[in-house]
Amino acid sequence: MSLRVDFIDPASDPRWDLFVESHHLGLICHLSGWKRVLERSFPQMKGYYVALLDGTGGPIVAGLPVFQVRSWLTGNRLVSIPFATVCDPLASTDGEMEELLYSALKLYRKGRNSYMELRTLNASERLDRRGFSKSSFFKHHFIQLEPGAEEIQRNFHKGAVRVRIRKAINSGLKLKIGDSEQDLLDFFNLHKLTRKRLGLPCHPYRFLLNLWREFTPKGLLRLYLAIKNNAAVAGLIVFQYRGRVSLEFGA
Repeated sequence: MSLRVDFIDPASDPRWDLFVESHHLGLICHLSGWKRVLERSFPQMKGYYVALLDGTGGPIVAGLPVFQVRSWLTGNRLVSIPFATVCDPLASTDGEMEELLYSALKLYRKGRNSYMELRTLNASERLDRRGFSKSSFFKHHFIQLEPGAEEIQRNFHKGAVRVRIRKAINSGLKLKIGDSEQDLLDFFNLHKLTRKRLGLPCHPYRFLLNLWREFTPKGLLRLYLAIKNNAAVAGLIVFQYRGRVSLEFGA
């Protein structure tokens, strides 16, 4: 192959989303829709998508999306990708990673950024010995769904989980799948209270609204609400993409 690196606009280049769908590390946050959401929600963010191409006009072989985040408080930085809990570089070999990082580092220096952050899970070994320091501050929790619902439920802790599920059912809680922006607003009001109780800043409503408008019509986002006495008392925003379900925002 005759490979070359280029910056592409995933919003106007259909090759990008097709590449994300075909890559084994592709997640919903890699899609062009995530770029639209961030840039509509946060004027201080600008996305750059580094692509390794097979010749001129050929398919994408590897890719690395990075966003410059401008801040008067913390300085400029490059992040792959803001508000994504995990976002592995879409590279399958060390050589592909080298090509992507070379272009990303040129962008880093040109923008006078203070640091670059890559949020990896499965590709972290490809960043070893490349000048990156490793932080393991965050934790991820996984459940394999292959055994089926009944087997998974049997393996739940009896007191901590199963008893509480029965208690919720017996108390009259009902599950509602959110289907309107009013449902999203009900979730957001709970979300504000939860973040305040935890001492954390709240995501702006326009961010959740743009996520809702971008991904709900495509079946990639679902909102669940727990209803008690005709009022929402809890909620969960879930991403669904390529056989992976991730619980992203809870209230």
